[in-house]
Amino acid sequence: MKERIGDVINQQPIFILLAPIEGAIAGVNRIRNTFQNDVFFCSSPHVPNIMGYADKAVWIDSFFHGWGCKNLILTKDKTLVDGIVLIDDKADPIGNYEAKWKHIVFDQPWNREGSIEFQKTEGKYRMMNWSKESIDQVIEYIKQNGGITK
Repeated sequence: MKERIGDVINQQPIFILLAPIEGAIAGVNRIRNTFQNDVFFCSSPHVPNIMGYADKAVWIDSFFHGWGCKNLILTKDKTLVDGIVLIDDKADPIGNYEAKWKHIVFDQPWNREGSIEFQKTEGKYRMMNWSKESIDQVIEYIKQNGGITK
């Protein structure tokens, strides 16, 4: 199974063909507008697919015109990136440094109860979707945990 996933990810293009998760574009824009702060996209590149770097940039630019691509950070170690929160579907984005951000786990089948990854999410805030209600909760979480009061 892992080999088949690797085969798909190594196809070019791959990321540019993916549709956004329902509500994600509006949700990210709402978080950005609420805090009048920069939102950065931090993504782990799939190293064997060198074109994946460009695909991710094109995808981000196609949905967040004018600001998304300049705020794209590609790194295998997300602990290098400073921030208030990291919304990520990886249950435990580990790295070489202590993360300064609070981790919000974005719910996906591979990090749900019963998965090996689920144990790593215990005690972390879980974002179930990009609905208005979920974004309201995330905004409140950021206010409570990030020291932002806007």
